Amino acid sequence: MISAVFGLCYTFLLGKGKAIGYILGITATLAGAYLAVFMGLYGFFALHLFYYFPMEIIGFLNWEKNTNPVTNEVIKTSLPNKERFLFLSLAIFIKLIFILFL
Repeated sequence: MISAVFGLCYTFLLGKGKAIGYILGITATLAGAYLAVFMGLYGFFALHLFYYFPMEIIGFLNWEKNTNPVTNEVIKTSLPNKERFLFLSLAIFIKLIFILFL
């Protein structure tokens, strides 16, 4: 339960640009890893401990590079139209590949 609640708070806070969300993310990741070991889901445990947890640390340490010093929030940008079109085209192409082969 703690893992789920902290995971939701982590997602919400990072969406708002608050670095404190990483602390909740680290807690949610470690709680999820503990739960996975308790349930015998060792692949899930390895994913949480060896992928998600280091990414939380790296993200927290790199957060300061893109923050506004006045508001202490992340500087938010959007994709230019050319990159939006490229992303959408690639997503549709990958979806069609999955439809054809699966």
